[in-house]
Amino acid sequence: MPYGSLILLGEQLYTALNDLQENTSCSVVIILEYCYSGTFIQTLHHTKRLIINSAAENITKVWAQVIPPVAKISSGTGTISFPETQLHHDQGTEYSGDVEGFSYDGNYTVIFYAKNRSNEVSEPVQMIVRAMNIGRNIDFNQDGLVSLEDMIIVLQSLCGMNASEGIGLADAVHLMQYLGE
Repeated sequence: MPYGSLILLGEQLYTALNDLQENTSCSVVIILEYCYSGTFIQTLHHTKRLIINSAAENITKVWAQVIPPVAKISSGTGTISFPETQLHHDQGTEYSGDVEGFSYDGNYTVIFYAKNRSNEVSEPVQMIVRAMNIGRNIDFNQDGLVSLEDMIIVLQSLCGMNASEGIGLADAVHLMQYLGE
């Protein structure tokens, strides 16, 4: 073994990452860029951990899904889809992209995925992003109060009774949550 070399076994890395995640409650993204790196996936697999293996050119797609704070998902809800944002490879192991849809204050769930040339999709990595002071105005009648009158405007818009542009179902859910507090 050359001077200064270190051999790190998969089990050792797994233990170190578990300690990190238990002490910080963070999500971890691991990018393994060496031949046969796929052999580490089973060893390192854990919740809130994204493992991307092999050389960077093996990755064909990295994307994120944003679930707004107004989304309430329960069993039996049916199929619900949320917008996806493709992340672009910047340099090395960094990816970036512009994500739209942060319209309300609150905790957004952001879920990251990666796909390789074999069309294998990684385990999802979930993070919570808190958005504050976004300024989405839910005072639709602009009387300085958020009240049931605003809810009536939203519901009329959803039923096509008035042409209030930009009002959607998310506004109704957000307004109900606000009025229910």
